[in-house]
Amino acid sequence: MVEVLYGKVASGKTTYANSKEDVIVFNVDELLNSLNSECEGPKRHKEIEMAIIKYYISLIIKLDKLGIDTILDHGLWYKDERAYIKKVLDDNGVDHKFILFDESYDIRLKRLEERNKEALRKIPLEKLAFFDSLFEEDDEV
Repeated sequence: MVEVLYGKVASGKTTYANSKEDVIVFNVDELLNSLNSECEGPKRHKEIEMAIIKYYISLIIKLDKLGIDTILDHGLWYKDERAYIKKVLDDNGVDHKFILFDESYDIRLKRLEERNKEALRKIPLEKLAFFDSLFEEDDEV
């Protein structure tokens, strides 16, 4: 079983993933940040994210065949990213569920402020509304 976590910045995805035991967590942002500390714009950012997601999904499929549960932890702001993951998992017979993390703006702003105290790549608080505007809501949940 794979749990695919998605939602806006600071909505609780990674906190949830880190609270789980006996699963392997694949965190897209951690790998992305270790590969590249500079922002290259939304288009290039998405290209790198998709390459990481495709790699992680290939590992998740192999681990599923071994009976090992996993979590894919990422914002997945775009519907096409979520659709791609769903299709690949379905095509490979991987049992999965998507979990949307949806918190209020005020709570996420407080979480982001706390996270920025220790983060290698800080997200300016004033960027939260911009990032929220990039998130594509599901047609149905």
